[in-house]
Amino acid sequence: MSFSENMSRLEDVVTQLENESLSLDDAVCLFEKGVGLVDECERYLDTARQKISLLTPEGKRVPFVSGARETGETL
Repeated sequence: MSFSENMSRLEDVVTQLENESLSLDDAVCLFEKGVGLVDECERYLDTARQKISLLTPEGKRVPFVSGARETGETL
């Protein structure tokens, strides 16, 4: 499942937990499902972070940092 699909499912779980009258068992089951979805999203983001990098003129690999200047400055 894609990151977007997992996030959409997670939003549905949160909405259900916030807006529905659920039994304790159902709420715990949904909570467990949400925690699993969060874990999957975190793994996906960790993998994406590892893949995103820039090559400096010296050939060194540096991690991509949002907002870094064009000069290759890292924050």
